[in-house]
Amino acid sequence: MHARLTEKGATVASNLPGLLHDEFEKKFASLDSGERKQLVSAIEQIAEMMNAHKLDAVPFLMTGKFPD
Repeated sequence: MHARLTEKGATVASNLPGLLHDEFEKKFASLDSGERKQLVSAIEQIAEMMNAHKLDAVPFLMTGKFPD
């Protein structure tokens, strides 16, 4: 099976928001390399403690009211 992104799909994808807020990305980028590594390490440890690797779920982001 082969799939390709249509022109309309490419347009839609180019207008999607980033996974992280722009302000967060700017603040994270302003940290020095050691601070970024420390934060990533802490998040990885938390994920491990929560057994995140065993979760059979796909995370998703949504804005607005959550559907009933």
